[in-house]
Amino acid sequence: MVALVFLGWTLYGVLTANIHYVFGRSLGMKESFWRLVRFELPEDWLWALLTFPILAAAHRLPVTRANWTKRVPTHLALATLVHFLRVGVLWLIEPYVREQRGLQMPFALVGTILLDGFIYVAIVAVVHAASAQGQALRFRNELLEAELRLLRMQLQPHFLFNTLNAVSELARSDPERAEQALVRLGDLLRWSLQSSRLREVALQDELAALETYLEIQRLRHGDGLTFRIEANPDTMELAVPSLLLQPLVENSIRHGLRSGSRGKISIRAGREQQTLRLVVEDDGRGLSSGFREGTGLRTTRARLIGLYGGSHTFRIQPAPTGGTMIEIELPARPAPVVRAAS
Repeated sequence: MVALVFLGWTLYGVLTANIHYVFGRSLGMKESFWRLVRFELPEDWLWALLTFPILAAAHRLPVTRANWTKRVPTHLALATLVHFLRVGVLWLIEPYVREQRGLQMPFALVGTILLDGFIYVAIVAVVHAASAQGQALRFRNELLEAELRLLRMQLQPHFLFNTLNAVSELARSDPERAEQALVRLGDLLRWSLQSSRLREVALQDELAALETYLEIQRLRHGDGLTFRIEANPDTMELAVPSLLLQPLVENSIRHGLRSGSRGKISIRAGREQQTLRLVVEDDGRGLSSGFREGTGLRTTRARLIGLYGGSHTFRIQPAPTGGTMIEIELPARPAPVVRAAS
């Protein structure tokens, strides 16, 4: 921060010296450019020192609609104080930092007060603009968090209802397997609650939760439905939204099976430079002419937009096997340090 302030005022001094140099040349003056720079820098470095108390005053005395009638006169008084302080200090140090005295006290006190006031106001305005921008970003992030939580709340009841419906079908035909499915459902719900406060989890945790869901589906459909998970080792620590894959696999099971409960679903994860590529593919019926996205797909698409904006892709297309392929590409970035227990 200190270095940036001094660098900015140094550049300002060099620019001012260049303007004086060009203007002087047009009038036939022979003043050296570097001599003008040495003359300008002491005053600009003094401004650099004064910038810090001005920044402190701007933060401590913000101007709002409710208090502007009090704060504006206060800042004007402080601007006047800064002006007199700058002129006084420059008058005292000038013999030591300049080759010759160029400051005329009466002119400096009267002639530069408007310029000094403008500089003070400009610094305060920049602080207020930065503060307003930061507050707007905080509000935007809070709104995004609320929207993502709402989408997650929409997804969880949908997932729970469908899974309980699957277990209820088992309860009539095979109570023992239904009991096993309920145990795995409890494990999955515990994981969902533990990960609910996280935007993203590690892919290995997401796949572990998906395995629990797949066990429930194996108990329901038997050996006729097979699953295959292929994930490159360099993708396991990358971040993905929690409960991203489950609704995609559920969609393949509900809408992709060719007949009865037979079919194959593969889940693949690979990394291509800075992109994580996820694929859920089935060998089922394929996309119908009147295909419409259900709750799971719509919610997943909305969550991805909220989390990644335009830096992701979400495609649903015919698979080479004749079924349906869902492809997602996300930024390849490390998962949060605190991960949900799988």
